[in-house]
Amino acid sequence: MATCLPNVARARGETVALASPKAADDVVSEITTRLRAELEAAGFDVEELGTEPNADPEQPVSTTGLPRAPRATVAVTGEDGVASVDIWFSDPKTRELAVRHVETPPVARQRAASVLAVRTVELLRATLLGPGASPAPPAPRAAPTPDVAAAREQRRLRLGGEVGAAMLSGGRGISASFAPLLRFQIGARTWGGRANVIAPAYGGEASASGGKATLRQEQLSLDATATWPAEGPISFVGSAGGGVYHWHVGGEAVAPNVGHDAERWGAVADVGAGASLRFGAHVGLLLDAHALWLAPPLIVRVVGAEAGQSGQPMLCATLGLWAAQ
Repeated sequence: MATCLPNVARARGETVALASPKAADDVVSEITTRLRAELEAAGFDVEELGTEPNADPEQPVSTTGLPRAPRATVAVTGEDGVASVDIWFSDPKTRELAVRHVETPPVARQRAASVLAVRTVELLRATLLGPGASPAPPAPRAAPTPDVAAAREQRRLRLGGEVGAAMLSGGRGISASFAPLLRFQIGARTWGGRANVIAPAYGGEASASGGKATLRQEQLSLDATATWPAEGPISFVGSAGGGVYHWHVGGEAVAPNVGHDAERWGAVADVGAGASLRFGAHVGLLLDAHALWLAPPLIVRVVGAEAGQSGQPMLCATLGLWAAQ
């Protein structure tokens, strides 16, 4: 008590700005609450400031809007569930702005906020109120731990693409057709969005006694994907989405009948599942199967007789080589 009372008395009337992100997560909010309580218990007058979530932690927070200029600014930052504190103050010797950095201590999660708040206030009192105390040079920021670095990598947005081949099972009475496959993707390691182009697909035919029809198909769709696990040589991929389809039908009739061509456009819904074989962090093979529902479905007639119709669902299998940043 004899040691602490003089510092508390000298802290009375000293204003400290407490800055934290406006849209703070639970960890940052808890640490900010603890810091305010510890600062007020130490005798400081606390003025709170809200900072932008993407503010640069290497730059001091502006305090021009406060009614009184603070002796120091205590800035709380956090990323991926890990928080730290920077104390910005004016060096009494050089009159230049200096910073002291405090990392989250390696203690149990339920104690981390309390211990970090106590250490921050102790460092602040030693810097501003300690007899003959002079600020230490800025502490270097610690490198992210492996777990934090891995979490950041998994959430980092990546661009990618895939080139391959697709087989479309036309349905009842329609033979399978084959087409090149092109995909563009953006997302993280475990989720993403894709644009899929299957075009043109040739080989589909439907026949009857009066002639036959040759089919050409094109399909454009967008889907969302989920991948598990994020690491390892093999992962499973699920997808769901929709888009548009186009069928061109060319008629070849047996004399005296005459063949005609026709076009059909419509919507398609797509649900898929597959497996990815990774050759590394940025390249691999993807084999997947899709169920396709066409709206409206197609019926192919030859000389008035039904020669085939699209399946509900149709089936599509794809194999492609993918690459990502």
